Amino acid sequence: MIQLENHHFRINGQKTFLYGAEFHYFRANPEVWQERLNQIKEAGFNLVSTYVPWLWHEFEENHFDFTGRTHKRRNLEKFLSLCNELGLYCIVRPGPYVMSELKHEGIPSWLLHHYPETLALDKSGNPHPTRVVSYLHPIFLRLAQRWYERVCHVIRPYLITNEGSVIMFQLDNEIGMLHWVTNTPDYSRVSVDGFSAYLQDRYHNIVEANTVFSTTAASFTELTHQLVYDGTSPLQTHWVWGEYRRHFAVRYVERLKEAAVNAGIDVPFIVNVHGFKDFSIYSRGTDYPIGLSQLRDVSDLDDVVIAGDFYPGKISYDNFHDLVISSVLTESISRPEQPLFSAEFQSGRLADRPRVQPQDLELITRICVSQGMNALNYYMFAGGDNPEGIGIFGRRHEWQAPIASNGQLGPSYHRAKYLGEVFNTFKSELASANKLVDLAIGFYSPYYMTETTDRDIEDVREVIQTIEAEREQFHFDGVWRLLSATSTSYNAVEIQKSSVTPKLYPILWVASTRYMDRRTQMKLVDYVKQGGQLIVGPEVPHLDLASKPCSILVDAIGAQVIGKHFAETVTAFGVEDVFCPYYSAYDIPPDAEACIVGHENEGEKSRVAGFIRGIGRGRVMVVGAAFTHQYNYYTEVITKLRERFGIERAVHTENPNLFVTERRGADGTFVSLINADDLNHSTVIYRNGKQAFSGAQIHVCGRSGKLLPVDIPLASQLVLEYSTLEVVEMKRSRREVSITLHIPANESGQLCLNRATNQWKCIDSETTLRSNLTDKNRDLHDIEGQRTARRLRIVYALEPVYNA
Repeated sequence: MIQLENHHFRINGQKTFLYGAEFHYFRANPEVWQERLNQIKEAGFNLVSTYVPWLWHEFEENHFDFTGRTHKRRNLEKFLSLCNELGLYCIVRPGPYVMSELKHEGIPSWLLHHYPETLALDKSGNPHPTRVVSYLHPIFLRLAQRWYERVCHVIRPYLITNEGSVIMFQLDNEIGMLHWVTNTPDYSRVSVDGFSAYLQDRYHNIVEANTVFSTTAASFTELTHQLVYDGTSPLQTHWVWGEYRRHFAVRYVERLKEAAVNAGIDVPFIVNVHGFKDFSIYSRGTDYPIGLSQLRDVSDLDDVVIAGDFYPGKISYDNFHDLVISSVLTESISRPEQPLFSAEFQSGRLADRPRVQPQDLELITRICVSQGMNALNYYMFAGGDNPEGIGIFGRRHEWQAPIASNGQLGPSYHRAKYLGEVFNTFKSELASANKLVDLAIGFYSPYYMTETTDRDIEDVREVIQTIEAEREQFHFDGVWRLLSATSTSYNAVEIQKSSVTPKLYPILWVASTRYMDRRTQMKLVDYVKQGGQLIVGPEVPHLDLASKPCSILVDAIGAQVIGKHFAETVTAFGVEDVFCPYYSAYDIPPDAEACIVGHENEGEKSRVAGFIRGIGRGRVMVVGAAFTHQYNYYTEVITKLRERFGIERAVHTENPNLFVTERRGADGTFVSLINADDLNHSTVIYRNGKQAFSGAQIHVCGRSGKLLPVDIPLASQLVLEYSTLEVVEMKRSRREVSITLHIPANESGQLCLNRATNQWKCIDSETTLRSNLTDKNRDLHDIEGQRTARRLRIVYALEPVYNA
């Protein structure tokens, strides 16, 4: 039995941190399957994941092989049986689409050749450039249902509900990605007829629809033709078509889920989100929210888990925030009980350049776990090859995987194994510990409803290009990055569709443009009037998405823009000479408090670019200046802003080069200290404004991190109060506890235990023990560093055992 509970998985009654590795059985001979699975298990993984490609198992129409009859690598039954025997949980991903560098993205070639009518079409009626099918074409759905019936017949006996090891089932893969990367919507008859039906459901009658689109259509059929083919009301059509395609994705997932359930699948379903984009050495997550926007509504379906594809390339201080933002935005569209999960988590790359180093694997893992991630699956973890010409790029499929196709272990394998030791030491405690947050950011998903855009139309191009430029420069790489860089911990709420109340989100920062729909503006006004603390900017929305006047939020705030200034400096929260790409000057009411001021010319009225004002039971701060992180002094601006608005951090460091978060649960607390810089750094950590870890300086090597336990119950009347070194193993019984620490080269540290009874004694340790500090029941172990890294074991036992 697998359940979703309070941001973690509970499997057979146990809180479980899922630590997974992707291994494709069809890319290796069965003779090495057990060896690869053992290598995965020995690295500390409890999960293996694999695609189950349709084109591989139904190689000819209605000819299936799941037992290796026609090719030994088709023996899916044997692979699932091995996973079960070895005690590895398993995720199966049978498409229909699997991508995975397979021809036709895993769709059988016979389907496309025999049933060309299933293909999506462009506006001219030509096949879609990727030859993707129209997801809801009845012939495709019938064939996909038959595929599910046959493959699920093999999978069903191995489900955890049947005492097997398959715990989740993925529905398709990266839905909508092929339309996005080609900027080509699906204009097939199925899709366009579906749009017409959607319009009829959305609007009460054709009169209402004509009012919205400024048309005079006699029927919804005529209206659909005008909007799709004639280019009538293009900007309004862009947004409504975008909403329709999200509805279309939900219907597709519903049909797949229904087919799987009817075939006996009764475990949670995964829907995987795409979106990281390659830029040479770095990949960026700036467009990842587009995938989240496309699949925003799928999480409304019962038993559906949203999972992300995280491929950031080389990780450093310059892009670490991509992972923070992608994590919190993924959570914002997920069901409240769902764990933060990445089903494709970078441990390699398709090409051999740029190289993925062990430090990249470590940093991506530590950053995402610091954000509350409780399930991750490294992709790819084991390399292989493509049989019978099914791969797009030829035979080889190494993927810089930590386990090469010949079984050789790379350096990233050992780094993953070390992290596995840390996670497995505290697997249930870590799984039940949620991230503490200082505020929430607002995710307005229409700003990312840009996957397909008709840029030849001036009205559409102007609005979309404005949104795209501002969301990346001033939202993602602006205030969201600055919050991350200043260890200001945040979660996110999708503000268009979710409930936004002061109880759930006491402080809300909405990075906005001039465009926002009427209902969401009203929602934000109500939020403030009910006692919410709202930060908004760099522009206060005053137009709706169709670029028509909509000043609900501006009117409630009670300030009007009197000018706009570009490439000038301001004084922001007392920090002078702060460069701004642009800022808006406001005429503010007398009861508003200015906090950002432009440098006006002589004799000119003061240019107020930011202010705080009370509205109802709440407050709003308008930050009318566009901030980036182009210069380090912007972090001082965020610090002063935070102080001015009364935002207190749960945890922070004295060293601005280090990033810290805290996860807290009933079974203990974990402080994550991340160093995304190339240089080594040390710091004192503060929790709730006070020095933590007895004021110890904690050292973190470049491009590394630490997961430090705090207040972990070890046994009755024995608590691990804190450790400044990572714990890599613990053995616990009622009468004896052993703790194994990893001590990096030339690094000292401390371990502090609290004994509620003097019967607990330290019986084995190579440390200097300092007892009777301020509390006679606290033992502080001073651990000296040595030239080489080492492991240190400390053992406590109850006195009767000790005397024996």
